[in-house]
Amino acid sequence: MIVLDANDRFKVYELLFSLFEYVNKQYKINPKVKKLHAGKKANAQELFPIREKLWSDDKIIDDYLKENPSNFAAEDLEIVSGFKKRIQDNFAVVKHYKKYSIFMGGNPTRNYAVCSISNPISENLPFGDYICLIQAVLIPFKGKIIYDTFLVPFSVHIGPGMRRGLNEEFKDIKDKHGIIETL
Repeated sequence: MIVLDANDRFKVYELLFSLFEYVNKQYKINPKVKKLHAGKKANAQELFPIREKLWSDDKIIDDYLKENPSNFAAEDLEIVSGFKKRIQDNFAVVKHYKKYSIFMGGNPTRNYAVCSISNPISENLPFGDYICLIQAVLIPFKGKIIYDTFLVPFSVHIGPGMRRGLNEEFKDIKDKHGIIETL
């Protein structure tokens, strides 16, 4: 699977980590989290409550954009502003293609072409290439759909009947509405 190039990957982490730092500082969620670096691995358990707060209210992003604590250029602020178009939901990851994976969900249910940030999405899921149910936040990035670095799988085994049903639903939605490649 194709992943974001190194510059775009760095940019995603730079923008999201700046947002996480801002939310953590404003709402005093986790005193252990200080400075996050786009080139270094972060502790997902420490960031998860910060991430939940970030997506709870668009006013947080509006306040961030006004303050611009990282002194980002207008182009970067426009990307962050686009995060308000996010889709936060439970999804079935139903297919993996060379350019993206298909996340089926949202309201109404649609098929979203989600690009991987750093390694194939199937490598981040407990069942690899098999259909998996997850909670995720989809965000726009430079004309693509990515996720906010967190994919939270449900520990549910999907049997053959459910797999068949999800595949049929995927095909039906694809025939009626296509695959959404940007938010």
